[in-house]
Amino acid sequence: MFLHLGNNISVPVKDIVAILDKDSLEASKENNSYINKLKEIGHIKNEDVKNKKSYVIVCSGDFKRGRKKEESCFIYLSNISSTTLLKRYKEKLRLEVK
Repeated sequence: MFLHLGNNISVPVKDIVAILDKDSLEASKENNSYINKLKEIGHIKNEDVKNKKSYVIVCSGDFKRGRKKEESCFIYLSNISSTTLLKRYKEKLRLEVK
């Protein structure tokens, strides 16, 4: 299943690592350094989003949690609130279980 992030972008639900509010993510220096590292290697998608409200961190299926490899992770910007995206995410997970 896929989660629609707005602007004609959808990502696989199984690859979503985090859905974060823009303000809370940008307030942290550690998070900013992670975002900057991904920017440097070109792993920020759809940066031209107007009125961004949330960030979604997506790591490919071969990503092993515990072994951080920025090469397999991307950040998507969304103009949809993190609360709405989280509700959609939970709904998709519930549908997968059935």
